[in-house]
Amino acid sequence: MREIFDALLRLFPYFGNYPQSVQIAIWDMAYNLGVNGLKNKFPSFCQAVRDEDWETAAAESHRADPGEERNEFVFNLFMDAMVP
Repeated sequence: MREIFDALLRLFPYFGNYPQSVQIAIWDMAYNLGVNGLKNKFPSFCQAVRDEDWETAAAESHRADPGEERNEFVFNLFMDAMVP
């Protein structure tokens, strides 16, 4: 787990400052894809996260493997971050 966290911090230096729902969503994606898979297969998603553009991150978070229910769960986590 520590290796994943350290890799996420290298990819997203402000990870710890993101809303909790965003952190959970990113962990889910990193667990599913691996941090390198996340970085290499989802560059637009990663840029949206670095820009703290949660709406775009939500739209870019759809994956082929985990199924629609899990994709919807992650999408909603990003959308929750937009609620003040």
